[in-house]
Amino acid sequence: MPNTTVPATATGLPEDTTGPFTRRTILAAIAASAIPVAAVPALAASGEDAGLLAAGREFDRLIAAWAPLSCLLDECEEALAAACTANGFPQNRYGHVDVLGRYDEYMALRRSTGADDAAEACEAAALRIDAAAAAARSHTPQTVAGLAVLARVARWNWRADTYGEKALDDDFGEQQIATFLDLVEAFAAGRPA
Repeated sequence: MPNTTVPATATGLPEDTTGPFTRRTILAAIAASAIPVAAVPALAASGEDAGLLAAGREFDRLIAAWAPLSCLLDECEEALAAACTANGFPQNRYGHVDVLGRYDEYMALRRSTGADDAAEACEAAALRIDAAAAAARSHTPQTVAGLAVLARVARWNWRADTYGEKALDDDFGEQQIATFLDLVEAFAAGRPA
């Protein structure tokens, strides 16, 4: 069986690619894009994914803008936790701050540590990402590059709260999903997995 490879700079498969397909490319296409098995050969056909790739660029731009906001939110929440501890707030059995009877004081601490503003900015950015993800999902990929966009979108939709972080070591299912999405993105980029 010939081993046709696609260079990392390619935007899609060559015009004359009609098969054979590898098990890896077929499974990646089926699982990552959630399209019917009968449509898998269409992924090998060359075509323009202009709308999907544009949505992917917007998605990537918005992720890049969201990432520092997410880090800032984490820092503000750590400062808030330290301020709550310093002000004698007890923790409930789940390890969260118990604000019962001291809600106004807690909200003042949220504002003074920047946690409120950071949470609002992070949420607004996440909503913009969700809109770009929905725009990307409205397309059926026709190229490997388009498939990679949907893998990135799937990663966001799967674990937006921990986007870009390593899967939990003790969760086999999460490890498998993360590994699969990594493989799809590596395949699309022409990198060995």
